[in-house]
Amino acid sequence: MRQLARLTPSTFANKAACVHHVLRRLGLLAPTRVRTPKVADPAWDGLLATLPEGPDFGRLRAFISYCILEAIAPEAVDNPTLEAYAERRAAERGGAKARDHARRVGVQWNLAAKQVPGWPETRLGLRAQPLQYSLPFDAYPSSLQQEVQQYLGDIGAPADEDLFAGEDRAKPVTPSTVNTRKYCLRRLLWGAVQTGTAVESLISLRQVVTPAFIRAALAWHYKRAGEVNADLGQMASTIASIANYLKLPTEAWATIKPLLAKATPAPRTEITERTAKLLDQLGQPEMRAGLLHLPSHLMGEARRMRAGGEDRHGRFRAPQPEAAAWMAATAVSVEILLHAPMRLVNLQQLRIGQELQLAQVNRTAWRGTIFVAGVRVKNQRRLEVPLGPESITLLREYLDIHRPALPCPEGVWLFPGQRDPEQPRHKGAFGQAITESIAQYLGIRVNPHAFRAFAGALILEANPHAIDDVRAILGHACFETAMIYYRRHSQREAAKRLSATLTSQRRATKQQATAHFMAPELRRRVRRA
Repeated sequence: MRQLARLTPSTFANKAACVHHVLRRLGLLAPTRVRTPKVADPAWDGLLATLPEGPDFGRLRAFISYCILEAIAPEAVDNPTLEAYAERRAAERGGAKARDHARRVGVQWNLAAKQVPGWPETRLGLRAQPLQYSLPFDAYPSSLQQEVQQYLGDIGAPADEDLFAGEDRAKPVTPSTVNTRKYCLRRLLWGAVQTGTAVESLISLRQVVTPAFIRAALAWHYKRAGEVNADLGQMASTIASIANYLKLPTEAWATIKPLLAKATPAPRTEITERTAKLLDQLGQPEMRAGLLHLPSHLMGEARRMRAGGEDRHGRFRAPQPEAAAWMAATAVSVEILLHAPMRLVNLQQLRIGQELQLAQVNRTAWRGTIFVAGVRVKNQRRLEVPLGPESITLLREYLDIHRPALPCPEGVWLFPGQRDPEQPRHKGAFGQAITESIAQYLGIRVNPHAFRAFAGALILEANPHAIDDVRAILGHACFETAMIYYRRHSQREAAKRLSATLTSQRRATKQQATAHFMAPELRRRVRRA
């Protein structure tokens, strides 16, 4: 084990691959996947002939091959069929992304149902997986369930109408924080159960803030993670929240405070290695140009999809107004993130006429502003960004031409949902659409939150001392958070200045160095003479 600990990650991966190969050759692992021959099916062949070519429906074609082999007719395909396909793929390939592949198959199937004539109208989707490494709350005694429900309801309840009512009550948290507390509490209870605590013995929320429970639950999760990470820190923060809610006495607080401190990671002072690598990629001129011009390119693609006609390969494409609208929505979202790098939840909840304000100044000029109130932002710092002419032009084209083709366009959301006009677009699907569009056209994965780091890098490259601009644009409440971006840029610029100084000094002292190194040779010649 000591020798394995000295291996680098790449060497360890190579060793693991060799062991995996040997085990498979010995028959101790599942056999490798064997590609099955293509089987014809008249019912499916007609649908496949109308399915557009290209990678957009690649996963769907693999799913159709599975249906043909299993003798499943197109009209018989349903959600259990997709579940069985996901299980079959996981068993054959042994990968952890089988369900994600099947989920994308469902997305492509639903898209084909909208675009391909004669395609079955059945909508496919995987059922939500139960939370791993935890029991549902209804598995615990009813007394604990009631206290947990009361706790989650109280911390997220809106403020009282009376100014002086509930003076001893903590400030209400956002719905996302309530979900985080609920998730962490389930995992904490599960960690205690895994260390020997009987489920029926957990009858009160006060047990969660006892030193014995904290040691058992956090130690189990720390052993699984192998480090004190942000996940462990959130669980420690949840325990602190419950302690505040229960008004834990000072003596008890003094006992558990050191335990929670051990499970809380140190404040981050620099950007992560993953973010640093991404910024290096976006620092390449070609890659940066691609990201900066991606919104206009996506909008151009949306126009072609809406109009239909021959594509670049000479194939006829029928007009696809809804698919074009989704493409235009992605173009607008990237444009907004470039100018106002907000968090995804704030981008998702932009409302026309409220957070997004467009007004016509005269016959040709428009004025646009994005304004998000502080109560809707994570750190209570309001966001106000004026929009330039290019951004306004993209927004107007999206609002006037493409957005009416989306489902539920009658709502106020800039990015409406697919089923309910009262709800915006699903946060997970929205963020994934942005990331995958960038990956498709640039070849790198840039999630919406990474636009914040990219904006900080652009600002500091233009002005290395504009740390206040970084703080203002990203909405940081203090300079210390903005310094996370500044430190990396400052170090790189300092290294560049040092290199330039060394080059300059070398040029200035070249003759002296030449004379110095030639002197011993001259002295030896004199002695020989």
